[in-house]
Amino acid sequence: MLHGRYSLFEVVGQGRSGVVRRGYDHVLKREVAVKTMADSPYARWEVQLLGQLGHAHIAEFYDAIIEKGKLHLIMELCPGGTVRQKRLTLPELIHIGIQGGEALRHLHATGFVHCDVKPSHLAISGDGRVKLVDFGTAAALGEPALGGTARYMAPELKEAPAAHPRLDVYGLGKTLLTLAKENRLSLPKRLKAALRRACSPRPEERWQAMAAFLEELKACATLEEQPSKPSLSYLRGGAAALSTLGILTLGVTPGMYPEVFTLLLGPGIVGFSALYSPFAAAVALAVVVLPCVIVT
Repeated sequence: MLHGRYSLFEVVGQGRSGVVRRGYDHVLKREVAVKTMADSPYARWEVQLLGQLGHAHIAEFYDAIIEKGKLHLIMELCPGGTVRQKRLTLPELIHIGIQGGEALRHLHATGFVHCDVKPSHLAISGDGRVKLVDFGTAAALGEPALGGTARYMAPELKEAPAAHPRLDVYGLGKTLLTLAKENRLSLPKRLKAALRRACSPRPEERWQAMAAFLEELKACATLEEQPSKPSLSYLRGGAAALSTLGILTLGVTPGMYPEVFTLLLGPGIVGFSALYSPFAAAVALAVVVLPCVIVT
């Protein structure tokens, strides 16, 4: 029992700065995440940072306890695991980028850069929202950025540059590209171009602010959500492919419904014998003719 209030259970995450366990708050009767690390000035700085953040897509901070040389952060538990533990569709991938980007934009507006954006730091809350977690390597804007995970960090991080939002732009872009590859997703040209720009090895070629990257991701989401409309040629092809059914079952011919067949199969088809082809009536039968026959 921690501080006479929190029960600690299995480890659910582990990083360089500490270990995260599932816990239970016996006062508020809820599950929590408990991050335990050595008490140090930097650990206390992380507590102060978390106290300044409050956003729908950042894991909520509840309390901090110092006990026996250890600092324990009590935070929102995200039972959905991380985005890497979920099978993703293309729309889900884009929305992960948008929600993670919203959290990072808020962090930047507060005056900090995360510096270690990666799939394991984007968790899924109980209501399905993406939550940015683990601020152990965060740096104030303009201060030396010392953190990062090699696979996801911008190349310039190796030189401890001044913290800048484009470091997180790179991390988020690399995260999305990795998730797309792992889920074998085919990316539309516009989205692929946006992610490549985000991951440019040249800092000046990236989106310079998370807001600009977010705007492009939202545009990609809008395009992805637009329903595709079948063309008339597609309908005509379907009609030809299925027409034998209409001819053989009900004896429907183009001459019986000339206006319908002209619309669906194209001009020039009316007047032909039902034997003009083994294909003549299916879409007309299924979409228009058959309902008329049944009603009458």
